[in-house]
Amino acid sequence: LAVSSDTAATGIARADAAIRGRGDGPESTARLRARLDLPGDRRIVVYAPEPRHADREPAPELIDLEEWSEAFGDRAYLLVRAHPQERYAVSTRLRFAVRDISTAGDLSGFLAAADLLVSDYSSIVGDAAAMSTPIVLFQPDRIRYVDRTHGVYPGEGLEGPEPTTMDELIALVDGWIVDPDAWESRYADAREAFAAQRCGPRDGRSAQRSVAAIMTKGYPS
Repeated sequence: LAVSSDTAATGIARADAAIRGRGDGPESTARLRARLDLPGDRRIVVYAPEPRHADREPAPELIDLEEWSEAFGDRAYLLVRAHPQERYAVSTRLRFAVRDISTAGDLSGFLAAADLLVSDYSSIVGDAAAMSTPIVLFQPDRIRYVDRTHGVYPGEGLEGPEPTTMDELIALVDGWIVDPDAWESRYADAREAFAAQRCGPRDGRSAQRSVAAIMTKGYPS
């Protein structure tokens, strides 16, 4: 096979809808949140962890929803996006603070509406970084997941802080809620450097560029 060495910087195509969903600012975001039936008086946080099935051990509920609700119930609304291979049980009495969006279909609208992403080792952090959304990497099982099961995780420490306990997570999110400007002054530069290095163009037109690159260069032959 004769394979061209040319490459095209297209960006993250799946993030296009979320990037465009942000629209023109706060008014567009407010309309989006109303359409998704999200509260307008609290910060919106998406939690999207990776599955834990690879090591054949039971998947832990990594975020303690009780503790989260007690700490942030009146300040932050948590949208839990479990992997399709796993489920997250959200008690009905916690639904004032937590909503399960695992079966809601496309994540792009919720990601566009979010103020913060909490994840761990998921590629969804690239989507959030492409949107300049603050990111927390909650990794309470880091030793088992990375060092023993999945190997080195690229990009670690660049996208955002990496708490490993609920106390650390709560403290970080509380600091972000209380003073988001101070948060950004501490973490934004590294996140933006990660996005510039790993995410490519971030204008919501990545799919168009991908198609154009294929149509222009053709398939290897």
